[in-house]
Amino acid sequence: MSDGRPEPKLSKRLGAILKAAGRCDCIADIGTDHGFLPIAAVVSGRAVRAVACDLRKGPLERCRANVSLYGAEGRVDVRLADGADALKPGEADCVVIAGMGGLLVAGLLERGISGGNISPGTKLVLSPNSHEEDVRRLVYGTGFSRQRESCVREEGRIYLVISCVYSGEAERGAVSRPEWFYYTGGGGLPKYYYGKVCEKARRRLEGLEASSAVAGGSGAVSGEMRLLGSVISHAGDFRTGAGCGQAAADRQVPLDTDNASVL
Repeated sequence: MSDGRPEPKLSKRLGAILKAAGRCDCIADIGTDHGFLPIAAVVSGRAVRAVACDLRKGPLERCRANVSLYGAEGRVDVRLADGADALKPGEADCVVIAGMGGLLVAGLLERGISGGNISPGTKLVLSPNSHEEDVRRLVYGTGFSRQRESCVREEGRIYLVISCVYSGEAERGAVSRPEWFYYTGGGGLPKYYYGKVCEKARRRLEGLEASSAVAGGSGAVSGEMRLLGSVISHAGDFRTGAGCGQAAADRQVPLDTDNASVL
């Protein structure tokens, strides 16, 4: 910065989210916590202004202190709000929802859209801590386009970053996707991501197999077991590179090639 004050140092995850957001006029960070993401967006020139929203007063006080520390006064508007409730229609052309479970991410996004706080044409960057399948079911459905995925590994954890545009319109020639897709994506992410997916599905499958052997399996349990077997199979193929090209073509989703290198 020109006045000699420091710039916020972002974690690898926040750096990946900021990169996915790209350049915009106004970025809104839902559940901002310390506010480093919106501050970095305006300080770096990626955004002209930003809105930092959080439901909790404590984090917002830290956010305000950081806004002052990094010289972002007048460019970052700090608001006490539940989800995107404090956004005016069309105010933000990029909305970030990260650092929470997938069910909550999807719920906040749906509520922001239904309430008119998130308008058609808004870019979305979503990074759930869990239940990634719930976010994929939403954003690969009707009313969303230009989906891209990347992921980062940081301090022993693996984080998925999904970007897309809320169009509010049904796509022509929309692709029907199998249920396993929402657990794996369509291929092209690093090997370590599919290793995580396989391990999680395998643990769940082993638990269901053990309980079914004791109590007998219901139709619902058998269906989940078949799904988990399919998830393991496809994630294993993606991990070894088998079938990735066709799967990526089938889903019609561009990959973030900077983050899709196989490790």
